[in-house]
Amino acid sequence: ELQRVMDQAKATDPGIQYANVLDANLYAPSFHADGAQDWTGIPEKDMLGNRMKRIYDGRWSSPDSVRVGMGPNAKKVPDRASRQQFIDAGCELAEHPAIVEQFMVRVYVRDSSDVVLTLSVPIFVRGQRYGAVSLGWTANPNQSLSA
Repeated sequence: ELQRVMDQAKATDPGIQYANVLDANLYAPSFHADGAQDWTGIPEKDMLGNRMKRIYDGRWSSPDSVRVGMGPNAKKVPDRASRQQFIDAGCELAEHPAIVEQFMVRVYVRDSSDVVLTLSVPIFVRGQRYGAVSLGWTANPNQSLSA
């Protein structure tokens, strides 16, 4: 179901290169269909074709984007943290109107000179913070992102 929703979001605009959900530790349990292909055993092909069940802690990802709205103490929590560590740090985890309306927009240039605009919006499960929905656009909707 989650993949279907991500596919629908991606289909709304040809400039959207990815639509995914990440937890507060940058873990992506699923991905839209383009990034959920079967493994081939060819690392270069699999890097692009299968992007789910992965922690996105590389050069282009930041815990700040998935922790938007959790409050200033979220920066003090380690990149890989338990829910208890967020609670102990005093992070905002309960869904309420002020936190739901927060989001983060980032612009960056990748190695290949792709200009990427990302939007991260908090996501909640049963009233508790899970992480964020992340959408990424490129300036040229006909170009595809490399890993």
